[in-house]
Amino acid sequence: MANVGNVMLRFAIPLEYGAIKDVDKGLEDLNKQVKAAGIDKILAEVQSQVDAFLAAKK
Repeated sequence: MANVGNVMLRFAIPLEYGAIKDVDKGLEDLNKQVKAAGIDKILAEVQSQVDAFLAAKK
């Protein structure tokens, strides 16, 4: 998760504040970097926990 956080600091914050002139390229770079940092694994784990929580409520 720390890797994704670092990517967000490096790429997302400048996008949010308008520091990146080419927004489309900035978003493309952000998406590539978070994927490389392991966002898919994090999202899969979050979904797994949500599914387990909902299953336990039945």
